[in-house]
Amino acid sequence: MMRLRLWSLPNWAYVYGGIAANPRTDEIIVGTFDAGGNNTLLRYGRSGKLAAQRDFGD
Repeated sequence: MMRLRLWSLPNWAYVYGGIAANPRTDEIIVGTFDAGGNNTLLRYGRSGKLAAQRDFGD
């Protein structure tokens, strides 16, 4: 069972495009949206801390 943990996006990521949860690993994946073309995938671990970041776009 996945427990709710609090987490927050980095200050620069003020618009998110989608959120997905992996119940097997308790990870949360967030996709940011920027109309200017710079978008990012953020992966949070079960502790609520940012585990990985991948930038796409310009």
